[in-house]
Amino acid sequence: MTSLVAPRTEDIVIYRRSPAAFTIGTRSGTPQIQCGTFEEALQRAGSFASGRQVRMWIAADKQQFVPLANDRLLSTIWSEYAEMPGLKLTREQAQRLWAVDESTCTEVLESLVAAKLLIRGADRQYARVSQGVSDSPVQSRMAKAEIALQPVESGRQTG
Repeated sequence: MTSLVAPRTEDIVIYRRSPAAFTIGTRSGTPQIQCGTFEEALQRAGSFASGRQVRMWIAADKQQFVPLANDRLLSTIWSEYAEMPGLKLTREQAQRLWAVDESTCTEVLESLVAAKLLIRGADRQYARVSQGVSDSPVQSRMAKAEIALQPVESGRQTG
């Protein structure tokens, strides 16, 4: 990943307020733009950053900032994870899927891990934080619904 440690005062920062709430602002100011999804925050922050020719970051927490390079690829990869909640890929599989080189793929995936949007399991697979990869502190379970279906008799009239 990039060797930058902290954003400059004029850089654009995405702050994660909850799993479904993000705000955007400069490092020096109060976050001012609210977004409902990471995709929206990334798109809007990217527009501001390119217009001002500054870098884009995500605040993983109050102390740690993660630089977001290659925002189009990052958006593409995150969109796939958002659209397919059970998606789990190794870096090698991700490289093939998105046709990117090893270092670029690693940088983007690790940016998403540092931003606490993805986790990397002991099996080296990347998954959404909410997916509960084996060594994740957050475990999610699928609900099972049991529905008793009644056979419909044909030719029988009611009434």
